Amino acid sequence: MTRGLATAALLSLALGGASCTQPADRVDEASARPEITPTPAASATPRPDAAADDEDAKGHARMVAALADEARAAIERAPYVGESRANQLREQLARHGARMDPVSRTRTRYQLAAAELELGREREAIALFETARDELVTLGDAVPSGPAAELRFQLGVAYLRLGESQNCCLRNNADSCILPIAGGGVHADEEGARKAMAVFIEVARDAGTGERLRKKAIWLLNVAAMTVAAHPAGVPEDLRIPAAAFQGSGAASSFPRFVNVSRELGVDRESLAGGAVIDDFDGDGLLDIIVTDWFPDRPPALWRNRGDGSFESKLEGSGLEGVTGGLNLVHADYDNDGDL
Repeated sequence: MTRGLATAALLSLALGGASCTQPADRVDEASARPEITPTPAASATPRPDAAADDEDAKGHARMVAALADEARAAIERAPYVGESRANQLREQLARHGARMDPVSRTRTRYQLAAAELELGREREAIALFETARDELVTLGDAVPSGPAAELRFQLGVAYLRLGESQNCCLRNNADSCILPIAGGGVHADEEGARKAMAVFIEVARDAGTGERLRKKAIWLLNVAAMTVAAHPAGVPEDLRIPAAAFQGSGAASSFPRFVNVSRELGVDRESLAGGAVIDDFDGDGLLDIIVTDWFPDRPPALWRNRGDGSFESKLEGSGLEGVTGGLNLVHADYDNDGDL
């Protein structure tokens, strides 16, 4: 993960120098809006001269280069998006797996499966989890019931993650992943969810499953069933969460269903967690949007408000190219020139 460099410096370097002059095609509409006058301190601050501009440009280029180096390193070593953990475990199994005692080999295979799943490699993770599960049968009492149940539960999670990738990601629509799941949120490819349901039922009914893990399995069983339009009837009665529990009751039932309009408005994108700021960044009186992506090598998104309820991407030429990563985002007039 990149350092905090891309977050605090983001707007000061890329947008701090943006002019707030009124575009010609927006003058009439903007004239009806209240005029925002810069603070006296900001107005009194002189504009940078050419030498300072050149030094700013060089500093920006150095920062972009540093971020690129950090991104390359982070993709290898970062705990959540890095490859190092999976590479180490894979090498351990390849070099020493045959000489490991059976319990250690199964444990290492389980750890590698978890690492692959964190990297979004669901099928690789499933294959490893299944092999480890089969090894548990031969190990018998050498592995306590708790860890054995946890391994099977994680296999179910991997199946469900596969279903999400094959449907919510590859076939994303406004209903995807919004509870209660219905309409376009129902999976067209049922493989992952159906297999996850079978595993969660097994885990929930296993006498060796702890109560906390059992509740987790029941919850995901009902969610998985919902993704294939099999809830509530397709869930065994003793493991079923009533449909009413997902609808609310009394005053709660009036709470509106979330409607995802991001694609309709032109502001949808696939990303990890990140920051978001909304303000008028081009001085036309309309609110624009900037969001960052926590992944080390991904640039932010800059969407300009068209004024008709939709947005257009304006990253190119904004100065934000190469300013990658960033979990948090704060916007301000960093150079005190009166512009955001």
